[in-house]
Amino acid sequence: MSKKMLCLLALVVAFASLSFAQNTKNSPKTARDLGLANVPPPTITCSNCFAYGGDLDPNDPNANGLASENDLIAQAEVVQSFTIPAGKNATLYRIAGNYLTLGCQGGLDPKQADWDVRQGVSSGNGGTVVASGTDKAVIAPTGRTAFGLIECHVETKLSNTVSMNGGTYYVGMSPYCTNSNNSLCAAGQRFFLSDTTSGTNGRGLVNTDDSFFNSSFFGANWQPTWGSSGACGGVGCDKFSMGLIGSTK
Repeated sequence: MSKKMLCLLALVVAFASLSFAQNTKNSPKTARDLGLANVPPPTITCSNCFAYGGDLDPNDPNANGLASENDLIAQAEVVQSFTIPAGKNATLYRIAGNYLTLGCQGGLDPKQADWDVRQGVSSGNGGTVVASGTDKAVIAPTGRTAFGLIECHVETKLSNTVSMNGGTYYVGMSPYCTNSNNSLCAAGQRFFLSDTTSGTNGRGLVNTDDSFFNSSFFGANWQPTWGSSGACGGVGCDKFSMGLIGSTK
């Protein structure tokens, strides 16, 4: 059977499972496994980020997205690594990420996201938590779509700033859609953190092949996202469309 036929069958199974939360173990883990047609909305960028992995390239055959979410379907987190050069330091005010979703309007409910900043993450090891929290978040369309999903820009304003001295930090953010009375949440809203293959509009030291996926729901314990044995099965996920907002000196 061809790969296209397999993907189509997987899509049919995924949609059948969205109607009841009890069968969540069959839920898609990557954006390629789930797709719905939507019309592109206006564009928003990460122009105020001091570090940013870059935009999703929907036309790249290796484009993908990986679950990083708190919703009625799954709980998961992707952490992307950033390096602050030796002798430099940064103060982190906000975390930004671009997510492939069913829709932006009303798609963040409650309007918040979990986030954390870590050091020393490796395969099977979550490292040391430098800071973490659950804070208010906003959502807006980026103007891009992929796999029939619509991409949304999510930003979380941290209740307390985080100091980042020279070194490598792993940053994650998981938006919410857990209100069962919200029609989009109830319909199976998801948040797949977009990857970036070309790094378009990227800036700062955002590391390639140094991101990890953690989810008891998907049976992943700080699994590398890249490579044939990675969380995305070797299709993309080498670097993610995530950004840091704050000051540097």
